[in-house]
Amino acid sequence: MLKFLRFNIGDFFNGYEEVRLQIYKQSAKYEITFMNLSRMEALGRYEKKRFLVKDMGRLSEWDSLNVNIWRDKYVDPICDGIEWELTYREDGKKKRFIHGSNSYPPQWNQFIMWLDALMPEMQFANYIDNAIK
Repeated sequence: MLKFLRFNIGDFFNGYEEVRLQIYKQSAKYEITFMNLSRMEALGRYEKKRFLVKDMGRLSEWDSLNVNIWRDKYVDPICDGIEWELTYREDGKKKRFIHGSNSYPPQWNQFIMWLDALMPEMQFANYIDNAIK
């Protein structure tokens, strides 16, 4: 069972976005710790925004994403592009860090859609990689 997740994604030109998800026994909340400046206005005055996860049932889909089989690093040597970092901890396990630059693990699109459903304000679906089948 997932207990904590921190995810950031973005690029040099458009900025980065970061969220932290904390899961408790009966609830879960996420905090937007940084948002791309071009979308910040959509949430009004920006200060660390906290939201409750509305669809707790979605959290159970974590295991089906198979993040535990992802490598620690996914890098394509292209200089400019999308960089991302994922830190997470599952119940009873150590914290894990995975990162990438212009390269993505299997189930990336499913992972992004999962995040997008949990945190709709972040519009993570914009980061779906159309090259992944």
